[in-house]
Amino acid sequence: RAVKGGVILNHEEADALADAVKDLPLALAQASCFLSTTGISAQEYINLLRNHPRDIMDEGIPNTYGDSLSAVVRVALKRMQSWDDSHLGTASVQLLQIRSHLAAEPVPMSWISTTLQHPDAWPEQLDALAQTPVGLWKCQALACRFGLSSMSSETQSQMPVQAVASSGSSSGLMKMHRLTALMIREVAWIPGSAKARQ
Repeated sequence: RAVKGGVILNHEEADALADAVKDLPLALAQASCFLSTTGISAQEYINLLRNHPRDIMDEGIPNTYGDSLSAVVRVALKRMQSWDDSHLGTASVQLLQIRSHLAAEPVPMSWISTTLQHPDAWPEQLDALAQTPVGLWKCQALACRFGLSSMSSETQSQMPVQAVASSGSSSGLMKMHRLTALMIREVAWIPGSAKARQ
C-alpha cells in the first residue's frame, strides 16, 4: 500500500505509521517525505517519533505544505501569545501548555474550570482569566481558532469513565492531537510553562 509521496509500505507498516501520527495529514506527509529521502523503514521512523518527536517533526517538509508540523505549532503559539486582549493570548497559550501534559483523551472543560479554582495553582494570566465568567471559554475559543485544539459537545455517556467521575456534569470536551501536544510540551518560552508542568 502506498502512503503520500509514493513511499511503498505494506498494509501493516502503513497502518502502524498512520497510527503513530494519529492520521494527521501534515505529519503523514512529513513521514512519507522523510522515508522517501532517507530510506529508513517505517518502524525506524516510528521509533524516532517516540524518542525524539520534536527533532523528527522538524524534518521531511513536503513541498505541498511548506513547513514542518513543529514549525507550524511554534508559529501558531507565538501568534496566539501576541494576541493582545487583556492577556487572552498568553492565557490561551498557558491553557494549551497545561492541556498538553494531560492524557490524550478529551478533557471536560468543567474539570479544567474546577481545577483552576485553586488559588495560585496556575500561571498568573490564565488564573486571572479563569476567574471571569467566560475567560476560560475565550481561551479555548482562541486555541481552536489557531487550530491547536478543538472542542466536542459530547455528553457524559460518551466520556471516558475517569472524566465523568471528575467532571460532575456534562461539559464540552477539550481535544488536542497527540503530536500537537508533544510539540507544545517542547516549547520552553511559554510564560508560566514551568508552573504548568508541575
